[in-house]
Amino acid sequence: MKYEDIKTPEELLKFMDEIEYGFVTNNKRIVGNGDEFEENILAWTLSSPEELLKTKLGHCFDQVELERDWFTKHSYEFKTYFMIFSLPYPNSGPTHTFLVYKDNNKYYHFEHADGLNRGILGFDTLEELLDDIWQKQIEYGKEFLTEDELKTLALYEYQKPAYGIDFISYIDYIVNKGKKIK
Repeated sequence: MKYEDIKTPEELLKFMDEIEYGFVTNNKRIVGNGDEFEENILAWTLSSPEELLKTKLGHCFDQVELERDWFTKHSYEFKTYFMIFSLPYPNSGPTHTFLVYKDNNKYYHFEHADGLNRGILGFDTLEELLDDIWQKQIEYGKEFLTEDELKTLALYEYQKPAYGIDFISYIDYIVNKGKKIK
C-alpha cells in the first residue's frame, strides 16, 4: 500500500511497520536502536514526512511528524505531546513523543515508535489517556532513573516544529514554545 492510499488510522499503523526505529545522521550515517543511539543523537535532525517515507528510518520525533501529516490531511482533530525527565544535568532519561486523536467522542493514543506499546488504544477522556501514558513512561524510566529523578517527568503539548532542526533545537522548541500540561 502507498502512503497516499491510506484511509484509516489502522491502515496507517500497519503501513508504518515498514519504518524502523533509528535515524540517519546529518552526515548520512545510519544509526539503529542500539547503544550508539544516544552517542549519535546530537547528529540527528528532524525528518520531514517525505524524508521519513524515503529512508524508512526514524525515531518517535520523526514518526510523529509523519503521523501529524496524515492526520492533518484526513481532517482529524489531534494533538502531539512530548515527555521528558527535566533534570538539571545531562541525563539518559527517556524522552517520548506521541500523537492523540479524537474520533466519535473518544480519544485515541496512536503509537508506532514505542514497540512495547504499539497500537491504537482508546479512552473516554483525554485525561485518562494522558495518565495512562504518564504511568507507562514512569515505569520505563525506572530502568534508568532514581525515584527522585522520576518525579521530574514533564509533559508538553506542542505544535509542528521546523523540519531539519537538530536535537537541542527540537527540545528547546518544545520546552520554550510548547504548552506544559504537567
